[in-house]
Amino acid sequence: QTALPLPALIASESDAEKLLELASGNSDVRVVLDGTSRDGTAHNILGWLDRGLDRWIIVSTPVSGWFEVSNERGPGIALWLELARWAADENIEANFLFAGLSGHELGKMGMDALVDSARLPPPPAVCLWLHLGSGIAVQTPLLAAVSSATALEEATRSALVGPTGMSYWPEQKMPKGSEQYVAMQLGYPVVGLFGADPAIHTRLDQAPRIDQAEYRRVFTALLQLIRHQLVSPDCNQGANR
Repeated sequence: QTALPLPALIASESDAEKLLELASGNSDVRVVLDGTSRDGTAHNILGWLDRGLDRWIIVSTPVSGWFEVSNERGPGIALWLELARWAADENIEANFLFAGLSGHELGKMGMDALVDSARLPPPPAVCLWLHLGSGIAVQTPLLAAVSSATALEEATRSALVGPTGMSYWPEQKMPKGSEQYVAMQLGYPVVGLFGADPAIHTRLDQAPRIDQAEYRRVFTALLQLIRHQLVSPDCNQGANR
């Protein structure tokens, strides 16, 4: 989805009437927002499935946002939970780390806290880091951003881009303020999914508009990608380093 070349302003509902009046006059204005900042507490959610092996799969998703985030965060969290149940039920020869990251709209603070915690397995031991971002299966174009690794690119195109119709994004296009960009810069083999939707970051992001058939296609494709990575030469070489 191509962004409109227009400035955007998010303000309180009480200011809407005055802002619309100014906008309708086609005049230049200077907007000053006066607000209050206060300290708060947020928590990451981490779950390990440690089978005592030398190779890992990491699955992460943001768990916070503005307003109700039904479509922005709902599908990613649902996929995250379903993948956790699948990993626990199946005899998968890998350890898993599931990370629910808070502070997404505050400069990815949850991701930074996870990196600083020194609780991540080292990049050579990780076969795949799967990051489930915004707006998955919400009837809008979906993107798959992939680390600069030829084998991972080919696997992503085969498992995700083809079966689901999502677009492929190389690492060079990733926004620098994103969680998956941080993981890529640390040397992890990352595949990150994210989409755009007009209701995201507004109070309209309430009633879910998730395409259930598309959700199932994405889930099935993610399983295929994980299984492919577990038998890939890069994964097995990394486990032996």
